Amino acid sequence: MGAKLNLRGPLLLASILLATTQSILAPAQPDGQSGNSQLESDTSDLMARKTAFDHDMSDIMSMAESSSGIDQHQLLNLDSTVEEALLQVDATIGFLQVYYRMQCEPDRAIAKAALQNRIERYSQLLDLQATGVSRQLPLATLPAVAQAGARLRDDLRATKDRLDSIAVSLKSAQ
Repeated sequence: MGAKLNLRGPLLLASILLATTQSILAPAQPDGQSGNSQLESDTSDLMARKTAFDHDMSDIMSMAESSSGIDQHQLLNLDSTVEEALLQVDATIGFLQVYYRMQCEPDRAIAKAALQNRIERYSQLLDLQATGVSRQLPLATLPAVAQAGARLRDDLRATKDRLDSIAVSLKSAQ
């Protein structure tokens, strides 16, 4: 199999840059609300996906500490997959926050195209990650490892579906 592409650096940098610039691009609301129900809905859903991934990571690392051999190797691979998924979700949240708070329509149109591109790419990556996890499941010798992998696969697919839903809503928006 080919070398694994390391996306952590660029995704982490994008997350940091987007989180930093969101407060600059968004005017402060007196009541602390963003004023955009679509942003709030998308962000809330993606934060729930992040929470699920955090639980997956915690469970996986707890098992990895007390495992050895092929099961520990699989658990460490699953942990790496969770980390990548978390970075993708973080970056998506940041991109969404910047996009929905932009006020300049020409810039917003350019940002929309970039946002759609990123969301579609992250969706593809999540699909590939879910497929990779599925391929590892039959190799697990401990039922708990297979269950953790199945739960992660399901969380990856649910997140991919949510990203697909966001992409559709962006395409249908003016």
